[in-house]
Amino acid sequence: MLIRTSKDKDHPYVMLNKTFLDDVNLSLKAKGLLAYCMCKHDAWEFHIDQLVKVLKEGKDAIYAAFKELINHGYCVRTQKRDSHGRMATSDYILFETPQSTEIKEKEPKAIKPYTENPVTVNPLTENPPLIIMSINNNERNNKQEPVVVPSFIQEIQDLSDEEKKSLSKFPPERVMLAIEFNKKEKPTHSKIQQMIWHCKQKEPPQPSAKSKKNHLHDYCVNYFGSRKSKTCEVIITNDCIYFTPIEGVDQTPRDIKFNEESATEKISRLCDHYRFK
Repeated sequence: MLIRTSKDKDHPYVMLNKTFLDDVNLSLKAKGLLAYCMCKHDAWEFHIDQLVKVLKEGKDAIYAAFKELINHGYCVRTQKRDSHGRMATSDYILFETPQSTEIKEKEPKAIKPYTENPVTVNPLTENPPLIIMSINNNERNNKQEPVVVPSFIQEIQDLSDEEKKSLSKFPPERVMLAIEFNKKEKPTHSKIQQMIWHCKQKEPPQPSAKSKKNHLHDYCVNYFGSRKSKTCEVIITNDCIYFTPIEGVDQTPRDIKFNEESATEKISRLCDHYRFK
């Protein structure tokens, strides 16, 4: 069973191409490392020591994961040299999907840029192994995914198209509960505000049966206090209303609890039947 959370500005999320997650050639460790890196912005730069601290893995394990990504086309490593020709920093460029051509470790001159705006960095320490994420995230993030509005949300009345789109960001089952809540509970805010509030709660709030009962009880006390019927008497308690016929063909007493389903409609029908005036 999967339990998902809401995904909006109050609940940060990241959009990834799931190709590498479904790649059977990658280990769980390599997938986790790539997913962690892809959650960062394009120009994010970091060091092996930082990864060791954040990911709770040893250097050998992280280097092994990078080697695995390189072997399967998800990463390219470039080895830089200093002014004396000695090996200096190593840069890594990561990709969400494997590249069509075989990617091998190259010397700096043999590497062609993979983005229009290649990232340049200054190492924080002497000769640190450097990792650069450069995957055209800006281009990906600028493409907004179309919002699909389910049919049951499209059928909600008194909501604009934008308000229906905002509801579509929540899990369908939560929206359905919010719709039912809105029908049964007296609104304290606008329709869309109350429904969004309901969807954001950790536990779906339930309509207040007590307030509904009290409202109907008070209404019946006032209504039947000034009206009489020649064929029926009414007795009102805290929880129930009793209709007792005094003459006529139908002599069956009827009782209706204030908090039961359709209590208002049932009481209204009996009022018309016994002609309370």
